[in-house]
Amino acid sequence: MHAQNIIGPFANRPIAEVAGACFCMTKQEYGQLYLDEAGMQYQVHSFKMESWLTAEEKQKVPTDFSQYLKHLFFSLDEKQLNQIAQALPDKNDANVVIKFVDQLNWNFFVGESNYSAAQKKEIVNSREYHLIAKYLPGFKRYVDSFLQVEQSSHKLKLKW
Repeated sequence: MHAQNIIGPFANRPIAEVAGACFCMTKQEYGQLYLDEAGMQYQVHSFKMESWLTAEEKQKVPTDFSQYLKHLFFSLDEKQLNQIAQALPDKNDANVVIKFVDQLNWNFFVGESNYSAAQKKEIVNSREYHLIAKYLPGFKRYVDSFLQVEQSSHKLKLKW
């Protein structure tokens, strides 16, 4: 999946599924698992690549490696979303929808899609969301999946 995401635990299943983000194209975060006799904890930590790059490698990438990775993510994502743009009759609307979906994708892939009720309402009431619903009803299910996240995807604590 390559997206920082935690699902569960649920009342009828006291287990959880934890997926880690794509280290080479997002925020360079990794998960660390702590186990002891009382339970387990999972915590996301950040890693800064700049200090590990050789002088030659530093010349090949921008100074802010995290910004470089975000740019890489968005540029690849836009290529995938161009086919979606073709479904919208207005090019300006298509560009707005692509930016909207790009941001939702980024938030999900880095584990930041635990939106508040107000944020979810704002997304659903947005012009972009309504354009997706009208011209891309199948794709709307994908967008709706981002709104189903109900917990932090950066930490988890389970007791035995």
